[in-house]
Amino acid sequence: MTTSIRHCLGRNCGQPTVADEFLAYVYDGTLEGLLSAVFYAYEYREYPVDVAKESCFQARIGQRVRVIQTDVSRAQRVRDGLIRVCGWRVYSAVRAVSLSDEPDAGFATLRFIKYAMERGERVLQDLVHPDVERFDSIRRFVSGEQHQMLQFIRFRKVEGGVYVAQCSPKASIVPLIMGRLAERFNDQPFLIHDRVHKIAGVYDGRSWWFTQTKLLQIPPDTLDEKTMARAWKVFYDTISVEARYNPELRRSNMPVRFWQDLTELKEDVETIRGHGSGQGVSDPGDGGNAALAPSVMQGLLGGIQG
Repeated sequence: MTTSIRHCLGRNCGQPTVADEFLAYVYDGTLEGLLSAVFYAYEYREYPVDVAKESCFQARIGQRVRVIQTDVSRAQRVRDGLIRVCGWRVYSAVRAVSLSDEPDAGFATLRFIKYAMERGERVLQDLVHPDVERFDSIRRFVSGEQHQMLQFIRFRKVEGGVYVAQCSPKASIVPLIMGRLAERFNDQPFLIHDRVHKIAGVYDGRSWWFTQTKLLQIPPDTLDEKTMARAWKVFYDTISVEARYNPELRRSNMPVRFWQDLTELKEDVETIRGHGSGQGVSDPGDGGNAALAPSVMQGLLGGIQG
C-alpha cells in the first residue's frame, strides 16, 4: 500500500470522483492533522464529504466517522508531494486555508489537493473550477485577515520588559505573521496573544515558537508605556480635522472589532459598546483569561507557561 501511495501522490489514479455523503473524517485541527487526513483518503481511496476539525464537528444522521490520527511523517510526504507537483505557492495556500475557522475548510482542501495533483502549478489560475473556487475564497479571506492584522496590531511594553500584542482574529493567523514581525522587531522580545484561538506566538530575540494559552493574564503596562500611550492618544486627537470627520468611512477602513486593541481608539469602542449594550469593554490586559503571573512573564525568554 505504501508503494501505491508514493506512486499515486502525483496523480489521482484509482481515486473516487464523487464524495461519499455517509463518510466523515475528523482531525485534530492542525495542518499536520489535515494532511494526514489527505494521505488517508489517498491510501484507502476514500472521498469523505466532511473533513472537519474535532472541535467543531457535528455528524450527520447515519454518517460513518473516522477519527484521523495525526502522523507527521505521512503529513510530510503529502507536503513534499504537493510542493514537487504544484510548487511552494500552492502549498502555502493550503497552509493558509488550514488556519481558517470555516467548517468546510478541510473538505475544500481535500477537494483542491485532488485536483491540484492533476493540474499542477497552474491550479490557482482555475478560479472558477468547482474544486478551486471555494478553496480560493477561504484562502482570500485568511489572507485578508492576515493583512489587516499586520496593519492594526499594536504592541505595548509590560512589566518584565516584554512587548505584548493581543488580537481576536476570525482565522488563526498568528502563525502567518510571526516570521515577518520577528524580522521587523528582531531586537526586542515579544508575545502575540490570540484570544479566540487560545494561542500565543513568542519571540525571545533569537527564535520564535507557539504555545497554547488557555489561561493567560497579561502583567500591567510599564509606567513609560502608559505615558507614551497617553501621548499618542493626544497626538491622534490633535491632528484630526473635525470638518472631515467621517465615522462610516473609518469603520469601513478600520473595522470596529479591531478597536479594542488600538491605543488610539480604545476609549471610542468602550463608549460605543457601553452605550449600545449597557456594558463596557474589558481592558485587554485586565486578566480576563487569568493565570500567567508577572513573574512568569519576566522569565519569558526561558519559556512561557500556558
